[in-house]
Amino acid sequence: MDMVHNNTALPNLFNGVYTFFGSEMSFRAHADTPTKPIIPQPQQPNVLMIPTSNTLDVPNNNSFQEITPPIEEVNLSTQQINIMLVGNKTKSSNPMCIFSTICFGMCCIFPLCFMCCNWWKKAVYPIYELSLQAYREVASFLERNPTANNLNLIVVDNAFNYEKASVLYDTLSRGQIRTISFTNKALACNGELNELDSFRNNMLPIKSLGIESSLIWGDTIV
Repeated sequence: MDMVHNNTALPNLFNGVYTFFGSEMSFRAHADTPTKPIIPQPQQPNVLMIPTSNTLDVPNNNSFQEITPPIEEVNLSTQQINIMLVGNKTKSSNPMCIFSTICFGMCCIFPLCFMCCNWWKKAVYPIYELSLQAYREVASFLERNPTANNLNLIVVDNAFNYEKASVLYDTLSRGQIRTISFTNKALACNGELNELDSFRNNMLPIKSLGIESSLIWGDTIV
């Protein structure tokens, strides 16, 4: 996740698909910058020689008609938006705790059970957090791309809560997006506000919009 967070590559627009992955700050810096579309170079079309008569005479240069297939047009308008945002790391991983748990587990299997506990996961794995403004930036970006109707949003945000889900709901309720895929790649554990346990209830309003949706955080699928 740190590699994605530190990514400095510019977003690109290829054949109607906008793609960005990086940090919240990087997205904010590039969201207002017009993206130069990547236009593939057209291949040289094959010229078909069609006989103009059904006679069995020896053909000459006037017996054939050249037909050039049309070149497929490239779609320059944004139809699909792929965004991956990695939040700021608020807590680093603790490899020593993992090592100690495994060592004690080799002597007594009981410590290995801790690895399934919410408190152990929070103590061991890194924690990331996106601000509420990051989701508002995504909403504003969609407004500036009214032709987009497909959104694939991947976040790494342990602090995803009701307020952030409400921003997504308000954005999707405008009717612009027909298909939404939302995936939270952050560690599936509860924080101070029981964010994971509240994920289903927070995202249910989006399901009520009637659009095609996939909403996932860990093992929780709405």
